[in-house]
Amino acid sequence: MLRATLVALLWLPALLGLGTLVPAAAPPPLRAPLRGLFGLAVLGGAALLLNLAVPLGPGLSLAALGLGYVLLAWRLRPLAEGVAWWEPAGVAAATALLAAVSRPAGAHYDTGLYHLQLVKWALASRLLPGLALVHHRFGTASLWPQLCALLELPGVGAGESAAFAALLPAALAAWVALAALRLTAGPARLGALALAGAPLAVAAQPWELGGLGPDLALAILAYLALALWALALTARDEAGWAGPAALFLAAAAVAVKLSAAAVLAASLALAALRWRAAPRRAWAGAALAGAALLGLWAARSVVASGCLLYPAPASCLPVPWRVPDAIAGDLSAWTRSWARAPGHPPDEVLSSWDWLGPWAARMAADPALRLLGLSLLSGLALGASRRRRPSAGVVAAWAAALAAVAFWFATAPDPRFGLGPLAAAAVLPLAWGLAPLLERRAARAAALAGWVAAVGGLCAVQVSRIGPDRLPAEGWQPLPAPALLDRTTRSGLQVTAPLQGDQCWDAPLLCTPTPSPALEWRGRWFALAR
Repeated sequence: MLRATLVALLWLPALLGLGTLVPAAAPPPLRAPLRGLFGLAVLGGAALLLNLAVPLGPGLSLAALGLGYVLLAWRLRPLAEGVAWWEPAGVAAATALLAAVSRPAGAHYDTGLYHLQLVKWALASRLLPGLALVHHRFGTASLWPQLCALLELPGVGAGESAAFAALLPAALAAWVALAALRLTAGPARLGALALAGAPLAVAAQPWELGGLGPDLALAILAYLALALWALALTARDEAGWAGPAALFLAAAAVAVKLSAAAVLAASLALAALRWRAAPRRAWAGAALAGAALLGLWAARSVVASGCLLYPAPASCLPVPWRVPDAIAGDLSAWTRSWARAPGHPPDEVLSSWDWLGPWAARMAADPALRLLGLSLLSGLALGASRRRRPSAGVVAAWAAALAAVAFWFATAPDPRFGLGPLAAAAVLPLAWGLAPLLERRAARAAALAGWVAAVGGLCAVQVSRIGPDRLPAEGWQPLPAPALLDRTTRSGLQVTAPLQGDQCWDAPLLCTPTPSPALEWRGRWFALAR
Protein backbone atom coordinates (compact mmCIF):
# COMPACT_ATOMS: atom_id res chain seq x y z
CA MET A 1 0.00 0.00 0.00
CA LEU A 2 2.74 2.45 0.97
CA ARG A 3 4.87 1.79 -2.11
CA ALA A 4 1.84 1.97 -4.42
CA THR A 5 0.89 5.32 -2.91
CA LEU A 6 4.39 6.73 -3.32
CA VAL A 7 4.75 5.61 -6.95
CA ALA A 8 1.30 7.02 -7.81
CA LEU A 9 2.23 10.34 -6.19
CA LEU A 10 5.48 10.30 -8.18
CA TRP A 11 3.59 9.94 -11.46
CA LEU A 12 0.81 12.47 -10.82
CA PRO A 13 2.96 15.63 -11.24
CA ALA A 14 4.48 14.16 -14.41
CA LEU A 15 0.99 13.62 -15.82
CA LEU A 16 0.24 17.31 -15.26
CA GLY A 17 3.27 18.19 -17.37
CA LEU A 18 2.45 15.67 -20.11
CA GLY A 19 -1.09 17.02 -20.24
CA THR A 20 0.21 20.38 -21.48
CA LEU A 21 0.96 18.68 -24.82
CA VAL A 22 -2.77 18.48 -25.56
CA PRO A 23 -4.04 21.66 -27.29
CA ALA A 24 -7.22 21.81 -25.17
CA ALA A 25 -7.57 24.50 -22.55
CA ALA A 26 -9.15 24.64 -19.10
CA PRO A 27 -9.45 27.57 -16.69
CA PRO A 28 -8.46 27.52 -13.03
CA PRO A 29 -9.29 25.84 -10.73
CA LEU A 30 -10.02 22.90 -13.07
CA ARG A 31 -6.90 23.38 -15.17
CA ALA A 32 -4.52 21.22 -13.16
CA PRO A 33 -6.67 18.11 -12.62
CA LEU A 34 -7.92 18.10 -16.21
CA ARG A 35 -4.35 18.45 -17.45
CA GLY A 36 -3.54 15.39 -15.37
CA LEU A 37 -6.24 13.40 -17.15
CA PHE A 38 -5.02 14.71 -20.50
CA GLY A 39 -1.53 13.58 -19.48
CA LEU A 40 -2.80 10.07 -18.75
CA ALA A 41 -4.16 9.93 -22.31
CA VAL A 42 -0.89 11.32 -23.71
CA LEU A 43 1.10 8.67 -21.86
CA GLY A 44 -1.23 5.97 -23.18
CA GLY A 45 -0.86 7.27 -26.73
CA ALA A 46 2.93 7.34 -26.37
CA ALA A 47 2.87 3.76 -25.10
CA LEU A 48 0.83 2.67 -28.14
CA LEU A 49 3.15 4.47 -30.55
CA LEU A 50 6.37 3.18 -28.99
CA ASN A 51 5.16 -0.40 -28.68
CA LEU A 52 4.41 -0.55 -32.40
CA ALA A 53 8.18 -0.40 -32.92
CA VAL A 54 9.98 -1.40 -29.72
CA PRO A 55 9.34 -3.15 -26.41
CA LEU A 56 8.47 -0.91 -23.52
CA GLY A 57 10.68 -0.96 -20.47
CA PRO A 58 12.01 0.90 -17.45
CA GLY A 59 14.25 3.13 -19.59
CA LEU A 60 11.32 4.47 -21.60
CA SER A 61 9.26 4.80 -18.42
CA LEU A 62 11.98 6.87 -16.80
CA ALA A 63 12.25 9.05 -19.94
CA ALA A 64 8.47 9.64 -19.93
CA LEU A 65 8.54 10.52 -16.24
CA GLY A 66 11.43 12.93 -16.76
CA LEU A 67 9.75 14.59 -19.75
CA GLY A 68 6.64 15.09 -17.64
CA TYR A 69 8.60 16.85 -14.92
CA VAL A 70 10.42 19.04 -17.46
CA LEU A 71 7.11 20.11 -18.97
CA LEU A 72 5.69 20.67 -15.48
CA ALA A 73 8.58 22.96 -14.57
CA TRP A 74 8.18 24.84 -17.87
CA ARG A 75 4.43 25.38 -17.40
CA LEU A 76 4.30 25.44 -13.61
CA ARG A 77 2.94 28.98 -13.24
CA PRO A 78 -0.19 28.51 -15.40
CA LEU A 79 -0.74 25.03 -13.99
CA ALA A 80 -0.53 26.28 -10.39
CA GLU A 81 -2.87 29.18 -11.06
CA GLY A 82 -6.03 28.78 -9.04
CA VAL A 83 -4.83 25.69 -7.15
CA ALA A 84 -5.72 26.05 -3.46
CA TRP A 85 -2.98 25.20 -0.98
CA TRP A 86 -4.99 22.32 0.43
CA GLU A 87 -5.75 20.60 -2.89
CA PRO A 88 -2.43 18.71 -3.25
CA ALA A 89 -2.77 17.51 0.34
CA GLY A 90 -6.32 16.37 -0.38
CA VAL A 91 -5.21 14.50 -3.50
CA ALA A 92 -2.38 12.82 -1.59
CA ALA A 93 -4.79 11.78 1.16
CA ALA A 94 -7.27 10.45 -1.40
CA THR A 95 -4.50 8.46 -3.09
CA ALA A 96 -3.43 6.89 0.20
CA LEU A 97 -7.04 6.07 1.10
CA LEU A 98 -7.67 4.47 -2.29
CA ALA A 99 -4.48 2.43 -1.96
CA ALA A 100 -5.64 1.26 1.46
CA VAL A 101 -8.84 -0.22 0.02
CA SER A 102 -7.16 -1.71 -3.09
CA ARG A 103 -7.17 -5.44 -3.57
CA PRO A 104 -4.02 -7.38 -4.54
CA ALA A 105 -3.61 -8.38 -8.18
CA GLY A 106 -4.29 -12.00 -7.29
CA ALA A 107 -7.89 -11.11 -6.44
CA HIS A 108 -8.62 -9.92 -10.01
CA TYR A 109 -9.69 -12.75 -12.28
CA ASP A 110 -9.12 -10.98 -15.62
CA THR A 111 -5.68 -9.81 -14.52
CA GLY A 112 -4.66 -13.47 -14.38
CA LEU A 113 -6.63 -14.38 -17.49
CA TYR A 114 -5.03 -11.90 -19.88
CA HIS A 115 -4.26 -8.41 -18.49
CA LEU A 116 -0.93 -9.37 -16.90
CA GLN A 117 0.16 -11.36 -19.94
CA LEU A 118 -0.54 -8.35 -22.18
CA VAL A 119 1.66 -6.16 -19.97
CA LYS A 120 4.42 -8.78 -20.14
CA TRP A 121 4.14 -8.87 -23.94
CA ALA A 122 4.46 -5.07 -24.10
CA LEU A 123 7.56 -5.19 -21.90
CA ALA A 124 9.20 -8.08 -23.76
CA SER A 125 8.55 -7.24 -27.40
CA ARG A 126 7.16 -4.79 -29.90
CA LEU A 127 3.50 -5.44 -30.64
CA LEU A 128 3.50 -8.63 -32.71
CA PRO A 129 0.99 -9.00 -35.56
CA GLY A 130 -1.53 -11.73 -34.86
CA LEU A 131 -1.06 -11.70 -31.09
CA ALA A 132 -4.81 -12.31 -30.73
CA LEU A 133 -4.27 -15.75 -32.30
CA VAL A 134 -2.20 -16.72 -29.26
CA HIS A 135 -5.20 -15.90 -27.08
CA HIS A 136 -8.32 -14.27 -28.48
CA ARG A 137 -8.46 -11.72 -25.65
CA PHE A 138 -5.01 -10.39 -26.50
CA GLY A 139 -6.64 -8.51 -29.38
CA THR A 140 -8.83 -6.41 -27.09
CA ALA A 141 -8.72 -2.81 -28.35
CA SER A 142 -7.42 -0.78 -25.42
CA LEU A 143 -4.42 1.41 -24.67
CA TRP A 144 -4.51 0.37 -21.01
CA PRO A 145 -2.10 -2.62 -21.09
CA GLN A 146 0.56 -0.57 -22.90
CA LEU A 147 -0.03 2.34 -20.53
CA CYS A 148 0.44 0.08 -17.52
CA ALA A 149 3.66 -1.26 -19.02
CA LEU A 150 4.99 2.28 -19.53
CA LEU A 151 4.19 3.14 -15.91
CA GLU A 152 6.62 0.51 -14.60
CA LEU A 153 9.75 2.39 -13.55
CA PRO A 154 13.11 0.80 -12.64
CA GLY A 155 12.59 -1.33 -9.56
CA VAL A 156 8.96 -2.08 -10.47
CA GLY A 157 8.53 -5.61 -11.80
CA ALA A 158 6.34 -6.74 -14.67
CA GLY A 159 2.69 -6.42 -13.75
CA GLU A 160 3.29 -4.59 -10.48
CA SER A 161 1.71 -1.49 -12.00
CA ALA A 162 -1.51 -3.23 -10.98
CA ALA A 163 -0.91 -1.82 -7.50
CA PHE A 164 -1.01 1.83 -8.60
CA ALA A 165 -2.23 2.22 -12.21
CA ALA A 166 -5.91 2.65 -11.32
CA LEU A 167 -4.97 5.03 -8.50
CA LEU A 168 -3.97 7.66 -11.08
CA PRO A 169 -7.36 8.31 -12.74
CA ALA A 170 -9.10 7.80 -9.38
CA ALA A 171 -6.94 10.44 -7.63
CA LEU A 172 -7.43 12.85 -10.55
CA ALA A 173 -11.20 12.34 -10.34
CA ALA A 174 -11.03 13.30 -6.67
CA TRP A 175 -9.02 16.40 -7.62
CA VAL A 176 -11.60 17.40 -10.24
CA ALA A 177 -14.30 17.13 -7.58
CA LEU A 178 -12.34 19.22 -5.08
CA ALA A 179 -11.76 21.93 -7.70
CA ALA A 180 -15.34 21.84 -8.98
CA LEU A 181 -16.79 22.35 -5.51
CA ARG A 182 -15.13 25.78 -5.49
CA LEU A 183 -17.20 26.76 -8.55
CA THR A 184 -20.58 26.07 -6.97
CA ALA A 185 -20.87 29.69 -5.84
CA GLY A 186 -20.82 31.05 -9.41
CA PRO A 187 -22.75 30.82 -12.68
CA ALA A 188 -21.18 27.44 -13.48
CA ARG A 189 -22.95 25.90 -10.48
CA LEU A 190 -24.85 23.19 -12.34
CA GLY A 191 -21.84 22.01 -14.32
CA ALA A 192 -19.65 22.19 -11.21
CA LEU A 193 -22.09 19.99 -9.31
CA ALA A 194 -22.00 17.49 -12.15
CA LEU A 195 -18.18 17.43 -12.16
CA ALA A 196 -18.15 17.03 -8.38
CA GLY A 197 -19.91 13.70 -8.83
CA ALA A 198 -16.82 12.12 -10.44
CA PRO A 199 -15.78 10.20 -7.28
CA LEU A 200 -19.03 8.24 -7.54
CA ALA A 201 -17.46 6.37 -10.45
CA VAL A 202 -14.72 5.25 -8.05
CA ALA A 203 -16.87 4.59 -5.00
CA ALA A 204 -19.22 2.45 -7.08
CA GLN A 205 -16.50 -0.05 -8.03
CA PRO A 206 -13.55 0.09 -5.61
CA TRP A 207 -12.83 -3.56 -6.43
CA GLU A 208 -11.27 -2.35 -9.69
CA LEU A 209 -8.42 -0.82 -7.66
CA GLY A 210 -5.32 -3.00 -7.50
CA GLY A 211 -5.86 -4.74 -10.83
CA LEU A 212 -4.78 -4.13 -14.41
CA GLY A 213 -8.31 -3.73 -15.81
CA PRO A 214 -9.39 -0.56 -17.68
CA ASP A 215 -12.95 -0.29 -16.36
CA LEU A 216 -12.32 2.28 -13.62
CA ALA A 217 -10.47 4.63 -15.99
CA LEU A 218 -13.24 4.09 -18.56
CA ALA A 219 -15.94 5.11 -16.07
CA ILE A 220 -14.06 8.23 -14.93
CA LEU A 221 -13.25 9.51 -18.43
CA ALA A 222 -16.75 8.83 -19.79
CA TYR A 223 -18.40 10.46 -16.78
CA LEU A 224 -16.22 13.56 -16.91
CA ALA A 225 -16.75 13.98 -20.65
CA LEU A 226 -20.52 14.07 -20.11
CA ALA A 227 -20.23 16.31 -17.04
CA LEU A 228 -18.09 18.78 -19.01
CA TRP A 229 -20.81 18.93 -21.64
CA ALA A 230 -23.25 19.86 -18.87
CA LEU A 231 -20.93 22.73 -17.94
CA ALA A 232 -20.42 23.77 -21.57
CA LEU A 233 -24.13 23.81 -22.33
CA THR A 234 -25.44 25.47 -19.17
CA ALA A 235 -22.84 28.01 -17.97
CA ARG A 236 -21.27 31.14 -19.36
CA ASP A 237 -18.18 29.75 -21.03
CA GLU A 238 -16.67 32.78 -22.70
CA ALA A 239 -13.40 31.03 -23.54
CA GLY A 240 -15.24 28.03 -24.99
CA TRP A 241 -12.93 25.50 -23.33
CA ALA A 242 -15.36 22.92 -21.91
CA GLY A 243 -16.68 21.49 -25.19
CA PRO A 244 -13.26 20.77 -26.73
CA ALA A 245 -12.04 19.31 -23.43
CA ALA A 246 -15.10 17.05 -23.27
CA LEU A 247 -14.51 15.92 -26.86
CA PHE A 248 -10.91 14.93 -26.13
CA LEU A 249 -11.84 13.05 -22.92
CA ALA A 250 -14.54 11.17 -24.86
CA ALA A 251 -11.94 10.11 -27.43
CA ALA A 252 -9.62 9.03 -24.61
CA ALA A 253 -12.43 6.97 -23.07
CA VAL A 254 -12.91 5.08 -26.35
CA ALA A 255 -9.17 4.44 -26.55
CA VAL A 256 -9.41 2.91 -23.08
CA LYS A 257 -12.38 0.76 -24.08
CA LEU A 258 -14.78 0.62 -27.01
CA SER A 259 -17.72 0.64 -24.58
CA ALA A 260 -17.48 4.46 -24.59
CA ALA A 261 -18.28 4.70 -28.32
CA ALA A 262 -21.69 6.23 -27.63
CA VAL A 263 -20.12 8.91 -25.40
CA LEU A 264 -17.85 9.91 -28.27
CA ALA A 265 -20.74 9.85 -30.76
CA ALA A 266 -22.80 12.10 -28.47
CA SER A 267 -19.82 14.42 -28.02
CA LEU A 268 -19.37 14.74 -31.78
CA ALA A 269 -23.07 15.53 -32.19
CA LEU A 270 -22.96 18.20 -29.47
CA ALA A 271 -19.75 19.63 -30.93
CA ALA A 272 -21.46 19.95 -34.32
CA LEU A 273 -24.34 21.84 -32.68
CA ARG A 274 -22.10 24.04 -30.51
CA TRP A 275 -19.05 24.65 -32.70
CA ARG A 276 -19.64 28.42 -32.64
CA ALA A 277 -19.37 28.42 -28.81
CA ALA A 278 -15.60 27.91 -28.93
CA PRO A 279 -12.81 29.16 -31.18
CA ARG A 280 -12.18 26.98 -34.21
CA ARG A 281 -8.60 26.59 -33.06
CA ALA A 282 -9.79 24.99 -29.80
CA TRP A 283 -12.06 22.54 -31.63
CA ALA A 284 -9.33 21.72 -34.13
CA GLY A 285 -6.74 21.09 -31.43
CA ALA A 286 -9.01 18.78 -29.42
CA ALA A 287 -10.20 16.97 -32.55
CA LEU A 288 -6.69 16.42 -33.89
CA ALA A 289 -5.37 15.23 -30.52
CA GLY A 290 -8.34 12.87 -30.13
CA ALA A 291 -8.00 11.60 -33.71
CA ALA A 292 -4.28 10.93 -33.21
CA LEU A 293 -5.03 8.95 -30.06
CA LEU A 294 -7.78 6.94 -31.75
CA GLY A 295 -5.57 6.36 -34.79
CA LEU A 296 -2.90 4.77 -32.59
CA TRP A 297 -5.59 2.77 -30.80
CA ALA A 298 -6.95 1.49 -34.14
CA ALA A 299 -3.42 0.66 -35.31
CA ARG A 300 -2.88 -1.40 -32.17
CA SER A 301 -6.12 -3.29 -32.84
CA VAL A 302 -5.24 -4.00 -36.48
CA VAL A 303 -1.74 -5.21 -35.65
CA ALA A 304 -2.88 -7.45 -32.80
CA SER A 305 -6.01 -8.91 -34.41
CA GLY A 306 -6.35 -7.72 -38.00
CA CYS A 307 -9.56 -5.90 -37.07
CA LEU A 308 -10.25 -2.18 -36.65
CA LEU A 309 -12.89 -2.69 -33.97
CA TYR A 310 -12.03 -6.06 -32.48
CA PRO A 311 -13.94 -8.30 -31.85
CA ALA A 312 -16.46 -7.07 -34.47
CA PRO A 313 -15.93 -9.48 -37.43
CA ALA A 314 -17.23 -6.88 -39.91
CA SER A 315 -14.27 -4.62 -39.08
CA CYS A 316 -11.59 -7.23 -39.89
CA LEU A 317 -9.16 -6.59 -42.76
CA PRO A 318 -7.66 -9.05 -45.28
CA VAL A 319 -4.26 -9.38 -43.57
CA PRO A 320 -2.49 -12.73 -43.06
CA TRP A 321 -2.75 -12.56 -39.26
CA ARG A 322 -6.47 -11.78 -39.20
CA VAL A 323 -8.44 -13.50 -36.46
CA PRO A 324 -11.02 -15.86 -38.03
CA ASP A 325 -14.57 -14.53 -38.02
CA ALA A 326 -15.70 -17.49 -35.93
CA ILE A 327 -13.28 -16.63 -33.10
CA ALA A 328 -14.05 -12.90 -33.15
CA GLY A 329 -17.79 -13.54 -33.36
CA ASP A 330 -17.65 -16.03 -30.50
CA LEU A 331 -15.82 -13.55 -28.25
CA SER A 332 -18.32 -10.82 -29.13
CA ALA A 333 -21.26 -13.14 -28.40
CA TRP A 334 -19.80 -14.24 -25.06
CA THR A 335 -19.19 -10.62 -24.03
CA ARG A 336 -22.79 -9.66 -24.78
CA SER A 337 -24.29 -12.74 -23.17
CA TRP A 338 -22.07 -12.71 -20.07
CA ALA A 339 -23.12 -9.12 -19.35
CA ARG A 340 -26.76 -10.29 -19.36
CA ALA A 341 -26.55 -13.71 -17.71
CA PRO A 342 -23.07 -14.73 -16.48
CA GLY A 343 -22.19 -18.35 -17.09
CA HIS A 344 -24.94 -19.07 -19.61
CA PRO A 345 -24.08 -19.84 -23.27
CA PRO A 346 -24.72 -17.08 -25.84
CA ASP A 347 -27.18 -19.15 -27.87
CA GLU A 348 -29.37 -19.51 -24.80
CA VAL A 349 -29.12 -15.89 -23.63
CA LEU A 350 -29.24 -13.90 -26.86
CA SER A 351 -32.11 -15.81 -28.44
CA SER A 352 -34.75 -14.49 -26.02
CA TRP A 353 -35.51 -11.90 -23.33
CA ASP A 354 -35.59 -14.46 -20.50
CA TRP A 355 -32.42 -12.93 -19.07
CA LEU A 356 -34.13 -9.60 -18.40
CA GLY A 357 -35.87 -10.52 -15.14
CA PRO A 358 -32.82 -11.96 -13.33
CA TRP A 359 -30.67 -9.15 -14.75
CA ALA A 360 -33.06 -6.50 -13.40
CA ALA A 361 -33.04 -8.18 -9.99
CA ARG A 362 -29.22 -8.07 -9.89
CA MET A 363 -29.20 -4.42 -10.92
CA ALA A 364 -31.78 -3.54 -8.24
CA ALA A 365 -29.63 -5.21 -5.57
CA ASP A 366 -26.51 -3.24 -6.46
CA PRO A 367 -25.91 -0.51 -3.82
CA ALA A 368 -24.28 1.80 -6.36
CA LEU A 369 -27.20 1.59 -8.76
CA ARG A 370 -29.60 2.13 -5.87
CA LEU A 371 -27.79 5.33 -4.95
CA LEU A 372 -27.79 6.49 -8.56
CA GLY A 373 -31.51 5.76 -8.81
CA LEU A 374 -32.12 7.78 -5.64
CA SER A 375 -30.08 10.64 -7.09
CA LEU A 376 -32.10 10.59 -10.29
CA LEU A 377 -35.47 10.58 -8.51
CA SER A 378 -34.36 13.26 -6.03
CA GLY A 379 -33.22 15.56 -8.81
CA LEU A 380 -36.42 15.16 -10.78
CA ALA A 381 -38.50 15.70 -7.65
CA LEU A 382 -36.58 18.85 -6.69
CA GLY A 383 -36.99 20.31 -10.15
CA ALA A 384 -40.68 19.45 -10.28
CA SER A 385 -41.36 20.93 -6.84
CA ARG A 386 -40.10 24.32 -8.02
CA ARG A 387 -42.02 24.03 -11.29
CA ARG A 388 -38.87 24.66 -13.25
CA ARG A 389 -38.38 23.77 -16.85
CA PRO A 390 -34.92 22.51 -17.73
CA SER A 391 -33.01 24.64 -20.18
CA ALA A 392 -32.12 23.35 -23.63
CA GLY A 393 -28.55 22.84 -22.43
CA VAL A 394 -29.64 20.63 -19.54
CA VAL A 395 -31.84 18.58 -21.84
CA ALA A 396 -29.06 18.17 -24.40
CA ALA A 397 -26.48 17.06 -21.82
CA TRP A 398 -28.91 14.63 -20.21
CA ALA A 399 -29.98 13.29 -23.61
CA ALA A 400 -26.33 12.56 -24.40
CA ALA A 401 -25.99 10.59 -21.17
CA LEU A 402 -29.25 8.70 -21.81
CA ALA A 403 -28.15 7.84 -25.36
CA ALA A 404 -24.94 6.37 -23.96
CA VAL A 405 -26.96 4.37 -21.40
CA ALA A 406 -29.19 3.04 -24.21
CA PHE A 407 -26.10 1.94 -26.16
CA TRP A 408 -24.76 0.22 -23.04
CA PHE A 409 -28.04 -1.64 -22.50
CA ALA A 410 -28.20 -2.75 -26.14
CA THR A 411 -24.62 -4.04 -26.24
CA ALA A 412 -23.24 -5.34 -22.93
CA PRO A 413 -25.36 -4.24 -19.93
CA ASP A 414 -22.91 -5.04 -17.18
CA PRO A 415 -22.55 -1.98 -14.87
CA ARG A 416 -18.75 -2.00 -15.13
CA PHE A 417 -19.01 -1.30 -18.88
CA GLY A 418 -21.39 1.64 -18.53
CA LEU A 419 -20.93 3.13 -15.10
CA GLY A 420 -19.79 6.49 -16.48
CA PRO A 421 -22.97 7.15 -18.51
CA LEU A 422 -25.15 5.60 -15.79
CA ALA A 423 -23.71 7.95 -13.16
CA ALA A 424 -24.00 10.96 -15.47
CA ALA A 425 -27.62 10.16 -16.31
CA ALA A 426 -28.41 10.07 -12.58
CA VAL A 427 -26.30 13.00 -11.37
CA LEU A 428 -27.21 15.57 -14.04
CA PRO A 429 -30.89 15.78 -12.95
CA LEU A 430 -29.75 16.05 -9.32
CA ALA A 431 -27.40 18.90 -10.24
CA TRP A 432 -30.28 20.61 -12.07
CA GLY A 433 -32.55 20.22 -9.07
CA LEU A 434 -29.97 21.37 -6.53
CA ALA A 435 -28.39 24.27 -8.42
CA PRO A 436 -31.01 26.94 -7.53
CA LEU A 437 -30.92 25.92 -3.85
CA LEU A 438 -27.18 26.50 -3.36
CA GLU A 439 -26.99 30.27 -3.59
CA ARG A 440 -26.24 30.55 0.11
CA ARG A 441 -23.07 29.34 1.78
CA ALA A 442 -24.94 27.31 4.40
CA ALA A 443 -26.80 25.41 1.68
CA ARG A 444 -23.54 24.66 -0.12
CA ALA A 445 -21.97 23.43 3.14
CA ALA A 446 -24.93 21.14 3.73
CA ALA A 447 -24.73 19.83 0.17
CA LEU A 448 -21.00 19.18 0.60
CA ALA A 449 -21.60 17.25 3.81
CA GLY A 450 -24.27 15.17 2.08
CA TRP A 451 -21.99 14.53 -0.89
CA VAL A 452 -19.13 13.34 1.33
CA ALA A 453 -21.50 11.11 3.30
CA ALA A 454 -22.98 9.58 0.14
CA VAL A 455 -19.64 8.90 -1.57
CA GLY A 456 -17.96 7.67 1.61
CA GLY A 457 -20.90 5.51 2.59
CA LEU A 458 -21.12 3.92 -0.86
CA CYS A 459 -17.38 3.23 -0.88
CA ALA A 460 -17.58 1.65 2.59
CA VAL A 461 -20.51 -0.55 1.54
CA GLN A 462 -18.80 -1.67 -1.66
CA VAL A 463 -15.49 -2.38 0.08
CA SER A 464 -17.31 -4.50 2.66
CA ARG A 465 -18.73 -6.61 -0.17
CA ILE A 466 -15.37 -7.57 -1.67
CA GLY A 467 -13.72 -9.24 1.29
CA PRO A 468 -10.70 -8.51 3.47
CA ASP A 469 -7.86 -8.98 0.93
CA ARG A 470 -5.85 -5.77 0.53
CA LEU A 471 -2.51 -4.66 -0.86
CA PRO A 472 0.51 -5.45 1.34
CA ALA A 473 1.27 -2.65 3.81
CA GLU A 474 4.76 -2.33 2.32
CA GLY A 475 6.51 -3.76 -0.72
CA TRP A 476 4.91 -5.06 -3.91
CA GLN A 477 2.05 -7.47 -4.13
CA PRO A 478 2.97 -11.09 -4.85
CA LEU A 479 1.76 -12.32 -8.24
CA PRO A 480 0.45 -15.90 -8.55
CA ALA A 481 2.58 -18.38 -10.52
CA PRO A 482 0.43 -21.30 -11.70
CA ALA A 483 1.62 -24.77 -12.58
CA LEU A 484 2.13 -25.00 -16.34
CA LEU A 485 1.83 -27.69 -18.98
CA ASP A 486 4.18 -27.61 -22.00
CA ARG A 487 2.56 -27.87 -25.41
CA THR A 488 3.95 -28.02 -28.96
CA THR A 489 1.91 -26.94 -31.96
CA ARG A 490 2.03 -28.74 -35.31
CA SER A 491 4.60 -26.24 -36.57
CA GLY A 492 6.91 -26.95 -33.62
CA LEU A 493 6.10 -23.73 -31.72
CA GLN A 494 6.59 -24.18 -27.98
CA VAL A 495 3.77 -22.84 -25.78
CA THR A 496 2.59 -23.39 -22.23
CA ALA A 497 -0.87 -23.59 -20.73
CA PRO A 498 -2.13 -23.53 -17.12
CA LEU A 499 -2.36 -27.01 -15.71
CA GLN A 500 -5.61 -26.03 -14.00
CA GLY A 501 -8.03 -23.27 -14.92
CA ASP A 502 -7.44 -20.61 -17.56
CA GLN A 503 -5.23 -18.03 -15.83
CA CYS A 504 -1.58 -17.71 -16.88
CA TRP A 505 -0.84 -14.96 -14.33
CA ASP A 506 2.93 -14.30 -14.27
CA ALA A 507 3.89 -17.29 -16.41
CA PRO A 508 6.66 -16.81 -18.98
CA LEU A 509 5.64 -16.04 -22.55
CA LEU A 510 4.18 -17.86 -24.60
CA CYS A 511 1.38 -18.85 -22.25
CA THR A 512 -2.23 -19.21 -23.27
CA PRO A 513 -5.12 -21.14 -21.73
CA THR A 514 -6.33 -22.16 -25.21
CA PRO A 515 -3.29 -23.10 -27.35
CA SER A 516 -4.34 -23.89 -30.90
CA PRO A 517 -2.50 -26.81 -32.55
CA ALA A 518 -2.53 -24.74 -35.76
CA LEU A 519 -0.70 -21.75 -34.24
CA GLU A 520 2.59 -20.93 -35.94
CA TRP A 521 5.14 -18.13 -36.10
CA ARG A 522 5.91 -17.01 -39.63
CA GLY A 523 8.95 -14.91 -38.87
CA ARG A 524 7.08 -11.59 -38.55
CA TRP A 525 3.59 -12.53 -37.40
CA PHE A 526 1.51 -15.26 -35.81
CA ALA A 527 -0.88 -17.18 -38.02
CA LEU A 528 -3.04 -20.28 -38.04
CA ALA A 529 -1.91 -23.04 -40.39
CA ARG A 530 -4.52 -24.16 -42.87
